[in-house]
Amino acid sequence: DGTFNMVGRDPEAGGWSSTELVVHLNETVRIRVHSMDTIHGLSISKFGVDSGPVKYGEPLVVEFVADEVGEFIMSCSIRCSPLHGEMIATMRVVE
Repeated sequence: DGTFNMVGRDPEAGGWSSTELVVHLNETVRIRVHSMDTIHGLSISKFGVDSGPVKYGEPLVVEFVADEVGEFIMSCSIRCSPLHGEMIATMRVVE
């Protein structure tokens, strides 16, 4: 139904709980972003999504319309560890 949970952990502890989300074109997408340790953030730049800082125990929800088919990078937008650049996942938008 377009609703997902993304749980962030430092990359050394596993990174994002999901490495790929699949959504349908023109679907309203809701992602509840959680942190299990330090501060994280979720960014999907193609869709202008940035959750801002997500603290442990204080999940945030981002919502947007997936209006383009393709594969898009989802990344952590808060420098969370020396391996921060490895906190990526993919969102695939299909027809």
